[in-house]
Amino acid sequence: MISSIRGLTALAIVALLIPTLSKGMVTVESSSDVESFTLYFLNGIVVYDSLINDTLILETPINISLKDGFEQKVVYTMQYNVVFNETIGAYVFNATKGFIGFFLSHVELHSRHREQTYRSLMQALYDPKFTSTSRSIEMPEEVSSYLKSPYLKVVEVVRPKYEEWFKGTYGYDVEDAGLLGIAATAAYFVQHVFIQYDPSGIPKSIDEVVDTRRGDCDDMSRVLVELLSTYNIPAVISIGYVYVSNFNFTVPIENVTYRYVNCGPHAFVMAYIPSEGWLSLDFLAFTLLAHPFICEGYSRETTVEEELVQEYLSLHRSLNATQVMMILSEEDLLKLLGGPLTLESVMKCLQDIVKIDGITPLDSLKEANSEHRDKEEAGKVDVIMPGVEYIVIVVITLLSLTLTIMFSKRSSRSAKASTQS
Repeated sequence: MISSIRGLTALAIVALLIPTLSKGMVTVESSSDVESFTLYFLNGIVVYDSLINDTLILETPINISLKDGFEQKVVYTMQYNVVFNETIGAYVFNATKGFIGFFLSHVELHSRHREQTYRSLMQALYDPKFTSTSRSIEMPEEVSSYLKSPYLKVVEVVRPKYEEWFKGTYGYDVEDAGLLGIAATAAYFVQHVFIQYDPSGIPKSIDEVVDTRRGDCDDMSRVLVELLSTYNIPAVISIGYVYVSNFNFTVPIENVTYRYVNCGPHAFVMAYIPSEGWLSLDFLAFTLLAHPFICEGYSRETTVEEELVQEYLSLHRSLNATQVMMILSEEDLLKLLGGPLTLESVMKCLQDIVKIDGITPLDSLKEANSEHRDKEEAGKVDVIMPGVEYIVIVVITLLSLTLTIMFSKRSSRSAKASTQS
């Protein structure tokens, strides 16, 4: 009885929570099937010191269209000291000492209604045999191109573990489930059963993740994409930034400090289900289930090359820099700037976040960065709206709690059924 009460309470909280998360955002269009948002993405960097003199790429949102699932339209509004490279579709800059630069993008997002997607996945988790009959079951040819031969270790290790867990949870074989049910349960299994979440700025190979059963969002995504491929479910890994208003944090990687404002870097899996279209399978941060997402790109590739990882680390050792990535609604942007959108107002915003007083000589920048790092280590750096991180963690915890309670109840029922039979 206690489990039932807790489960109902958590489900009620989630039902109320998802619409609440939309408040404060500018909705361009909303229907029963599609939600559209207008957001701004600011990406700026201050280089205090540099041992290299190379051209580097800034993370840049791009125009994206995933049929029946997600569309992103980007207009580059403003830039300072950076150049848009048409060939690679991204902003670039020269990583020299004392460099300061940024760009601001206007981003329109169109995705399937989050609440609708969330409910479909919850229904599939409760009943993996559930299949929507409202759409054609034919898979478009362009979608089929994302199907590739699955990674052998996932076939030999992860799939058997998943099928064992599935039968123990639901009381029947996974082959009797629908594609939506397989996708939803496989995502839950990878993210909450098989792999323990272990945040890291360094990507791991599938072999390492499977052997240690530890990894973060991108590591889990690589395993999940390969697992779905064993059931002929097309899937891609989307990378970019989850928009969560008032959520701010700092991540150091070697000598580079990343500051995220109103967002967090994230990777998650989108799978194509013929009866549904492209669906987010993110039971970690609930991207496109509770939060909008600005996409930097997507790929079916799951290989992690050690040489590229070492180059990545070497680059971060060669730079002493702070990079700021921020997502804002139109209303929040105007409030933050305190007036019209101008080059000067955006520059001041960037400087305030980086905690420097202005474009100063290199020695002053180094001193400011040193003081800033000392304060960060002492836990004394204030973010724009402190304390909200706790709320976001509670939100994600409640959503995860719903899944945990649900599977606890499902396993209990399966055990009783097995005993009776």
